[in-house]
Amino acid sequence: MEMYLGLMFLSLGIVILNVVLAFLSIEPWFIAILIAFIGIVLMGVFGMLYKQSRFQKQDQALDQQLKTLFQYQKSIPMHQDVSIVCRNPYTHYLNLEVHYRDESICTLSEIKESQSFMYQTILKTLSSKPVQKPEPPKIDAQYFMDIIDQRNVDILDEQVTRGLYETSALLKHIHYLEKKYPANAPKLYKLYQYYLPILIQILTTYTEIDEHTSDEDQQVLKERLLKTILLSNEALKSMSDTLIQEKKMDLSSDMSTLEAILKKDGLLEDDFVKHLREREKVYHE
Repeated sequence: MEMYLGLMFLSLGIVILNVVLAFLSIEPWFIAILIAFIGIVLMGVFGMLYKQSRFQKQDQALDQQLKTLFQYQKSIPMHQDVSIVCRNPYTHYLNLEVHYRDESICTLSEIKESQSFMYQTILKTLSSKPVQKPEPPKIDAQYFMDIIDQRNVDILDEQVTRGLYETSALLKHIHYLEKKYPANAPKLYKLYQYYLPILIQILTTYTEIDEHTSDEDQQVLKERLLKTILLSNEALKSMSDTLIQEKKMDLSSDMSTLEAILKKDGLLEDDFVKHLREREKVYHE
């Protein structure tokens, strides 16, 4: 784009200059030489500007690429014991450090000034490195079980610990049901996105401040935490029932259908059916 603009202004300048010189009645050969000289100068200037602009764009693109690359890794191996290391936060690729056997030697800026060939080789190698984003952790019951178990290690109160053991056991059951009935996974959206993250945050904060509070405050916090855990466990039990509710309804419907068919075909005595229903009624009471 810059080249096209340069040629356009050059052509316009030559036309204007030609008109002015013709108006002044200057010799044609002098006009031709002057126009040629001005054309060469302008082409050189626009060429330099274009090259500089292109270099700046390449530099910005490389800087953005390396900034993204170092978001996911702090060190990039180059050759054997040599690596390029980013010190937080990333500012510019010239500030990256060259390490040899885990020791900082210099920055890329210093190499650029003293060893141009090595500098270009390093940049070429870095620019060819693909951005490898780490796999995000799978958010499921197992993920929260692991975190809860980690937090439970730091909690010394026996009642709270037992409550969290039950939480993990309930999550293990939910994890089993989720794998067995994957169609019910949408029912667990709020559990994974809201309920359990809040519980994890509560446990994290509790473990951070527990040893820094007075005995009286500790008791109040423990009671509130225990209440929160018990309520969460009851909610997990209800959620487990929800995951198999449709299966329960299907089972009940199938049993009722079989009973109706057997009765219709005269294979069941009315007194026997009545006796079984009375037993069922007593059982539920």
